[in-house]
Order: sequence, then C-alpha cells, then structure tokens
Amino acid sequence: MLREAEEETGLLHLELHFKGLKTWSKADRTGFGGLYLYIGFLAEHYSYPTPRRTEEGILEWKDLNWMV
Repeated sequence: MLREAEEETGLLHLELHFKGLKTWSKADRTGFGGLYLYIGFLAEHYSYPTPRRTEEGILEWKDLNWMV
C-alpha cells in the first residue's frame, strides 16, 4: 500500500494504518464494488490540496466519518 500511495500521490514516508473495507452494491444486484480503507498522517505544516486529478482518478481527503 505504501508503494501505491507514493506512486499515485507523490507523498513519501507516509504512516498508514489499515482500517477495513468499504463495499457497495446496486439494489438491482447488477454491480458491486469496494475499496480498502487506510488512515494516513502527514506533518501539520504539510500542504496537499485536494481534489487533485491524476491518471488513477481524482484524489480527495475524506473525513473519518465517511468510513462508517
């Protein structure tokens, strides 16, 4: 996960903590998806504005309540 985060964000030396999985499906059962959830910490003085468009998609910080 560290390598992926570094490749996709350019952020180095992240401290990541796995927090679980988030899954979803359509009500008509025609599709489903999911993602791994991690919490990452940066120094307070570090600025990484989002949303940010990348080749992988749009990166955006999420509030911790989004994981629930």
